[in-house]
Amino acid sequence: RKYQDSQNESRKQKDSNIKKYLQEQEKTTSKRNMLEEDKQQITNPKTEDYKKKESTIREMKSIIEKLEKKLEEVNSGNNKTTEKLKAQEPKSYEEKYR
Repeated sequence: RKYQDSQNESRKQKDSNIKKYLQEQEKTTSKRNMLEEDKQQITNPKTEDYKKKESTIREMKSIIEKLEKKLEEVNSGNNKTTEKLKAQEPKSYEEKYR
């Protein structure tokens, strides 16, 4: 009876040791996989998220360029209209009320 109990106890101990070992292995493999993924992202940054950000930046740059061109056009147009108005304005008070 004592012999059987000791055998059962040792078997339980072995089982628990095996479980612990397997859990540790699982943790290390998951960590290793995470590290591999990180390496992949570092060596190959063209992931989907990166591509989306890159295209958004490109779109923003093109919008900014268009707006700058519009602003230049508007500013040059304003300069022309102010010059026309100045040319039409009478030079002095006497000219204004002749």
